[in-house]
Amino acid sequence: MQACGAAALNFQQLAQSRGSESPPQKLMKKSTTQHIRQRLARQDTKHSLVAQCADDSRVLLDDFASQATPTYNAWHAVAFAGLIDWIILFRLPVGGKFIRSIVRCGGSEQIRFLFALAQFDSDGNGRISHDEWLEYEKLADPLIGDAVIQCGNLALVGALLLGLTHQVTIGRPVPWQLSEASAGFFGRYDDPLLYASFGFNCAAECAAFFTLTIAVITRHCLTSIMPTRELKLDLLRTTNALGIMSVSLLVTLWCFIFSGVLGVVVASPTFGFLGLGLFAMLFVACLWLIGPIRYTSILLLHTEVRRAMHARGGTFRGSARGRGASGSIGMSVSGSNRGSHASGSLNSNLSGSEGEEAAEVAGCAVSPEASTASRRKVSIQDPGDVQQQLRDLEA
Repeated sequence: MQACGAAALNFQQLAQSRGSESPPQKLMKKSTTQHIRQRLARQDTKHSLVAQCADDSRVLLDDFASQATPTYNAWHAVAFAGLIDWIILFRLPVGGKFIRSIVRCGGSEQIRFLFALAQFDSDGNGRISHDEWLEYEKLADPLIGDAVIQCGNLALVGALLLGLTHQVTIGRPVPWQLSEASAGFFGRYDDPLLYASFGFNCAAECAAFFTLTIAVITRHCLTSIMPTRELKLDLLRTTNALGIMSVSLLVTLWCFIFSGVLGVVVASPTFGFLGLGLFAMLFVACLWLIGPIRYTSILLLHTEVRRAMHARGGTFRGSARGRGASGSIGMSVSGSNRGSHASGSLNSNLSGSEGEEAAEVAGCAVSPEASTASRRKVSIQDPGDVQQQLRDLEA
């Protein structure tokens, strides 16, 4: 019976792999609009919503954790700090598999948030048990509180940068122009220098205003609109608000630095070069000292995600909700590994007529006596119910 069940499952997986893409590939290719439409089309209960959030988070994390952890290198850290935000912002197809997996997940902030959501369904069976719900109630409020604090911090920084750049944009106290000493000093580069410095200042103001707006709106939705913890977490997961505002803040800081680098030269061609040197030192310090902090953080996060993945048997995706609940084959997979039904040690439990149909697909004959024995042996088809029954027996 076990051999028949394994053969039937291999046959089904082979047919599915030939006809369509795997669920993780489909999920990663969906846009934010498709995620929101799919979410609004569902009518979830609290438990099913938490389970769905955990399941979708595990799918995305499985792609991230499947990449090898890069070896730390100082130049890699500098390049990561200087380019990762622009890569995420414009979805540039650059970098290795590790960088692209970060971009697909939406940034390091979103990865950390998805990792927290994935822990709510610890056994990965697509159901939230009583113990898992109690653990969820302990962790949900601090997770939402961290998001609210981040919104407040980024709103404050965005407001400060908006105040610093807005006066220059509107020409207060004087319009933005070359000083008398700088006029004609750079020859034909006078106008391009003025346009570039003014353009970076406007870009910094726009990015600061966007950061302030998304932070305030997100915090308002979390504190004044979303009625339950489950909907608050689902909002953050679906929209990637935390990742977007973090990238927006870093883009604001980059534009602000570039505006200052060119602005000091516009103000004075002599003293301006002193300021240009100081800004250049600041630019190098940000890359060389802050870059390793960000790069080390994502490497440590990646290591932790991989450790949790290996603890679950090599994948985050536990027993499939759709496959395990379909009724055709209910089986217990070692390590709750949803992606390796055929490779793990299978304790196959074929139930009734469904077991006969699966065996016929695999080309195995099942006697009526074996079919009756299988009915007596297993009365529960869903893996989540089997695991719950085992826990009850142990208790």
